[in-house]
Amino acid sequence: MQWMVIGIRIMFSQLIKEHQAQQATLRAENGIGLDCASIYCLERKKKIATQSVAVCTELMLDSVNQGVSRIFQNERRIETVCASVVV
Repeated sequence: MQWMVIGIRIMFSQLIKEHQAQQATLRAENGIGLDCASIYCLERKKKIATQSVAVCTELMLDSVNQGVSRIFQNERRIETVCASVVV
């Protein structure tokens, strides 16, 4: 029975160490407990990422708008052809 208790303590100790390592990694990734230079670096990366998303969004909207424009042009041509056939 005593060997089971020792085994459980070892497993629990290992779980605590793994948890602490994971928490340290998360803190580092999220900038918790970092010095000012590291926080500045994270803010710069955040700004660059935001700008990249804005550029990507603008390009996607331009692409969609071009497609919509083509649809309206085709619709006008079809209406013109239909009007000339009816007359």
